[in-house]
Amino acid sequence: LYAGRVWEMGKRSYVGLEGDVFNGDVDGSRNGLSVNQEWSFGAYGLAGYHVTEELKAYGKAGVVSTQFETNDTGTTDSEWMHGVRFGAGMEYDVSKNWALRGEYLYTNYQDENVAASGGGFTNIEPDSHSVRVGMTYSF
Repeated sequence: LYAGRVWEMGKRSYVGLEGDVFNGDVDGSRNGLSVNQEWSFGAYGLAGYHVTEELKAYGKAGVVSTQFETNDTGTTDSEWMHGVRFGAGMEYDVSKNWALRGEYLYTNYQDENVAASGGGFTNIEPDSHSVRVGMTYSF
């Protein structure tokens, strides 16, 4: 789910602000440590260009805060990690208020020590590549 506001800057370009909330079940594992991405909140600035009357291309950058749950052979930990997100996308207007939207996002989180089996800690530095496709409604 996302919401935002754009301001036209001349005939073809625009800038905007956007925020999103995501609750997903994104899993990964390595060397016995499993990582599950749960809640995520982001805030971004974006700049775009009207390629045609119906087609818009944009780039965005911002910050994200995500809850990760880790499990190392029975030892579970939950941490909020913060990072930066960059991406680019396109929107195609299918009517006055509705548009199809697709974007690629790269997120890099800071290092974090999480609980490991045997009472110790292990260091993780997750990053993610994602593709999102959806519909947009403009008021």
